[in-house]
Amino acid sequence: MADAYGTTVLTYSENIDCDFNKLTELLNKFQWNSSGEQWTLQKHENKCYVFMGDGWTYQTQYPTVFPSEETGVIVLDEDENEIIKTEPTEDDYDNAYDFVIEDVSLEKLTKTLLPTIKKGWIELACVSNEKLRYISMGKLRINADGSSSRSLVTIGMGYDGDFSEEYKN
Repeated sequence: MADAYGTTVLTYSENIDCDFNKLTELLNKFQWNSSGEQWTLQKHENKCYVFMGDGWTYQTQYPTVFPSEETGVIVLDEDENEIIKTEPTEDDYDNAYDFVIEDVSLEKLTKTLLPTIKKGWIELACVSNEKLRYISMGKLRINADGSSSRSLVTIGMGYDGDFSEEYKN
């Protein structure tokens, strides 16, 4: 099986007023790739850099601007029936049979990240390719006024079309 490798970066407007510590914490509540990397914040000479993994040249598997989140844990009862726990305990995690993973809507992303942006905008962009199959580019922008947009362009064998959506608060 082939894998799609790429990178994800976060940029922002020149007039940004943002709590980057809180933004990084909130970004890490979601799964932005299939390899488990988290967002990292570095501050240097009055600038903030938020990036995936351990550096700007880091590659991750299946990066996306359509993140998912764990919303529950599936455990088995004594008769091996599946029970979904939406507020799992440590024991539930220890005995987990599987996890409930759901896509995060643009509205939820916007409402979650917006409190950290007082002025300007943030933008996440990712690009990846799966050897000899496709190239994909995604973009997510959240503005301080509560509006947001997200798009995906994929080109290659078996892929035809673009997707975009907008949210207005």
